[in-house]
Amino acid sequence: RAYNHFTLLTMYANMFDSKFADVNTNMNPGVPYVTEPEDVVIKYYDRGTVAGTLEKIKNDFNQAIRDIGGSADYAQPKYHFTLDAANAFGARMALYTGDYGAVIAYGLEAERNDRGRRAGQE
Repeated sequence: RAYNHFTLLTMYANMFDSKFADVNTNMNPGVPYVTEPEDVVIKYYDRGTVAGTLEKIKNDFNQAIRDIGGSADYAQPKYHFTLDAANAFGARMALYTGDYGAVIAYGLEAERNDRGRRAGQE
């Protein structure tokens, strides 16, 4: 869900600029963040701000990354959202918001996972 909302945000909202993050909803509107199944055809959602949408995405992502298994958990890992894919998404999200320290952290986490995977193959 976090990945899909991030994709919508980057496609349909203005690029994130921290100096205008919460100044005016009309100036920098986000995208609706849907967290429950729909039961009507047309439903109104509040868009909020880009910063608010990003905060929801980060919270959702941080909760979900703990439950993601490694590539070895799947018979066909290339068809699943694995821990490697989650780290790549985390780095992309951090780049988008200008959090370069987090980009490095996600890269180090991916490298640590790769080393563990290689050690298990030997």
